[in-house]
Parts: sequence; structure tokens; C-alpha cells
Amino acid sequence: MKKFSKKHPLAIQIFLVCIATVVVTILLIMETIELPVAISIYAALIAIAILLTSINEIRNRLRPWVTVASVGQESTGPNALNVHFKITNTGPIPATKVLYTATLYVQENNTWKQIEKPGESPFISASHTLFPNQLIKHIVGLEKLKTVKHDTKITFEIEYRGLWSRYTTITTYRFDHIHKVWTPDEPQDYT
Repeated sequence: MKKFSKKHPLAIQIFLVCIATVVVTILLIMETIELPVAISIYAALIAIAILLTSINEIRNRLRPWVTVASVGQESTGPNALNVHFKITNTGPIPATKVLYTATLYVQENNTWKQIEKPGESPFISASHTLFPNQLIKHIVGLEKLKTVKHDTKITFEIEYRGLWSRYTTITTYRFDHIHKVWTPDEPQDYT
């Protein structure tokens, strides 16, 4: 029930308004209250429902949206590559306490194993504040690209705060060894 109330607060609030409407209707049928009083209560309940819907819409639109927006890369040698993952806030308000974890994986024998590189996997960032359209660059250095035969992927788990709540984004990119580019890997998750 707690998960439902966190994900659907508007549904619960509108349900309570509907219960109040049913109670007023029952009181009107039982002639406990008069028609003008019931009409006034109905008008107030309709105004409350519209207000709750508007507040929910404002919260959904006025929030930060932090994710990995683009990937850039540059060659640093014949077999080496620096990859720049750009984490940005595309929302209209600042994202506070932005913290991301980047984890590198390789696939060996149909099993994904975490790469144990000191300082790289998992990489946990310091807390940042990201203003709208501002970005953070996360650089990953890859070596021996021509000799690597295994699939490689990187997963970013980004946690941040907005005005009203805390959000998370999980983004995964897979390295295409044939074309030497990173492509988004499904599934992506936004909450």
C-alpha cells in the first residue's frame, strides 16, 4: 500500500474527494442537509479536485530531469579511447544532491561481470547541483580496443532531488566493437 500511495498520490486524493461526495449525497437523500448546503459542498469538492489535479500537474512539469544525454569520444592512441558521458539536467528547475554511480561490465560466457578497475568501476561521484541545461562529464578510458572480444556495457544510476521529491534514473550503454561507438541499451528506467 505504501508503494501505491507514493506512486499514485493524486488517485488517493481524488478517491477521498469522491468518498466525501458520496457522504454528502447520502446526507442529502436522508434529508439531513438541505439542497443549497449540498450544492455548496459539491462546489467546494469540485474546486478541491481541480486544485489537486493542478498541483499534481505542476509537480510533474516543474521537476528536474537528469540523465545521460549524449556520449562523445576521442582517440588517445592507436588502441585507446576516452569516452565522455554527459550527464545533464533537461528539466526547468535545478536538481540538487545529484549523485551518480557508473559501473562497467564485460560479458564472458553469457554472464555479465563487473570490471574491477580501481577508481572506475564502480565510480561514485561527489554530490553536485545541476542547473537547467548544465552538464557533468564522466570520462571512461578504454585501452586495447582491437584486442577486446567481449561485449562491454556501462550502467549509470543517478539519484537527485527536486523541489518535492527524490528521483532516480538508470541508463545503460553498450559498446559496439564493430563501429567503436556506444549505443543505449534497454531497458532505461526513470522514477
